[in-house]
Amino acid sequence: MSELGTQLEHRLREALVGGPSLRLAILFGSAAAGTLRASSDVDLAIVPVDPDLPLKDELALQARLEQIVGRTVDLVRLDHASTLLRWQVASKGRVLLAEPATERVRFLAQAASDYGDFAPALEQASRRFARRLARPDASSRPKGPGTTP
Repeated sequence: MSELGTQLEHRLREALVGGPSLRLAILFGSAAAGTLRASSDVDLAIVPVDPDLPLKDELALQARLEQIVGRTVDLVRLDHASTLLRWQVASKGRVLLAEPATERVRFLAQAASDYGDFAPALEQASRRFARRLARPDASSRPKGPGTTP
């Protein structure tokens, strides 16, 4: 990880102290991959202790994070995220906070299990979509949901 990435992680950890109680906070996207640019936002996935965390508290946390790191922060609730996004965060993210420590393992195992269940259907849908796009006659492609060719 670059010095910029290390400093960013340190500032994010500091910013999470004093905010709403979180079970998990994971940095993902370009910041976790080490490809952060000057114009990049920061992607942070969280799981609050309180699943009914009020939106105003979530927005206050986002504002606090943005103020401390000096960048736009895209805050994502993992407990509301799709299977695919949870897998991306689990497989490529950098855990900043896990309370209790076993929460990290629990999340990674659940994300892997859910993705494993989902992957065959996704692969099949991707193949069908690729075949449809490969048809030479573009007019044979549906225009949108509920339309016929």
